[in-house]
Amino acid sequence: MLGEIVIPALLLSALILLGKPLLFRFLLWRSGESSGRASEVGVRLGQISELSLLIAVLALQRSVIGEQASYLIQLSTLITFMVSSYVILRRYPTPIAVSDKLRRN
Repeated sequence: MLGEIVIPALLLSALILLGKPLLFRFLLWRSGESSGRASEVGVRLGQISELSLLIAVLALQRSVIGEQASYLIQLSTLITFMVSSYVILRRYPTPIAVSDKLRRN
């Protein structure tokens, strides 16, 4: 079953990690934010919410969705957590940045 979920989860994660930051960037830019700030906020908000993990498990328990759908949501969420965290730590200022240049409190 894992093999049936990995490829779709990677595709869904890629779609979310590329599409969501672009959408947030556009919306924030249209509302008056600078392009740089809009881009950074878009990337920081680019992952799937942790609430989706709870919803996926509860929906599975209530038989609203099947096992594969629940696992797809959960794996996609975890992938977006890992990738977006990596990108943010490597690229944007944060208290736990990997380089002194990006470390800010």
